[in-house]
Amino acid sequence: MVVNKDKQIWMRSAAGYWVGVWKDKMPTEQQLRRTYTQNGEWMEFGDKRETWKVPTPVTIDQRLALSDDGTWVYQPIRELSWFGDEMSKRRADLEFKEVDGKLMINLAFNGPEVVSLLVRVLRINYRITPEVCHLLDMFTQRNIKSAYGRLMDLTFEE
Repeated sequence: MVVNKDKQIWMRSAAGYWVGVWKDKMPTEQQLRRTYTQNGEWMEFGDKRETWKVPTPVTIDQRLALSDDGTWVYQPIRELSWFGDEMSKRRADLEFKEVDGKLMINLAFNGPEVVSLLVRVLRINYRITPEVCHLLDMFTQRNIKSAYGRLMDLTFEE
């Protein structure tokens, strides 16, 4: 490992490990992408508006498994089952209200909590940590809202 404090930015994680990047050569989406990825939607993050392949509950791959009654059924891949469960729970907690005769969804969310979820989802397809996301300045209020809406399979009106 090479440490050059003049040419690198270093950050200590809450877990105690250190993360460093080169100031003049920040890691790119392509460099951080895993060799094998899940299907996903391309979403913009960061100032450079780089697009990242983000799995959604709709795009994530499933496996065919033989059920107890002998029929084949789709089931989540075990390592990724948390994702479908988490998003189903979040969708079940949505509040609906009627405004001018239209049924609207009241989507209130905690920004830091959603960012933690986004980092966890990004890690499905990328070798990335919360610290790298921070150093890349990936998250803004607008792209957090947009990405969360897409994970929830919602479209927002501005």
